[in-house]
Amino acid sequence: MIVRNCQECQKETKNPKFCSRSCAAKFNNRHYPKRGDGRGRICPVCDGTKDYASQKCRECKTNERFQIQLKRTLKDTTSKGNARVKWAWVRSIAKLVLEKAGRKKECANCGFNLFVDVCHIKSINKFEENEILRVVNSPDNLLYLCPNCHGLLDRGLLNLVSSSKG
Repeated sequence: MIVRNCQECQKETKNPKFCSRSCAAKFNNRHYPKRGDGRGRICPVCDGTKDYASQKCRECKTNERFQIQLKRTLKDTTSKGNARVKWAWVRSIAKLVLEKAGRKKECANCGFNLFVDVCHIKSINKFEENEILRVVNSPDNLLYLCPNCHGLLDRGLLNLVSSSKG
């Protein structure tokens, strides 16, 4: 048997290159890195950090998808004619709009803040089918209401002219 020196730690070994798996891993990781030196981990949109394989950071991808959704029309959101599914989807986009607008999560009528709903001042079904969601979910058409005030508004028993949009 030929005895050689380990390429990593210089100990004598019968193996042609390394004395152990540990030395082989150290040597290979140093000389052949998998991901380079971190280049390519910068988001081209915001200069933040991103996953190596991703094109953009998570926040920029979410914002891009959000902007695409706002360009869709009410007719585009119809899921096999099911209005409940359509409106739930429109309301989920409305929640994002209010969060991005920075509105305080409390009822615009009474100030209750434990449970709040996103409420459309002009109801979703009052819009034409070809109206884009940017108009339906405009921050001017949205506000937070507690479940009680939301129910009153839906039944026409609450006047929002005197209430603030918080």
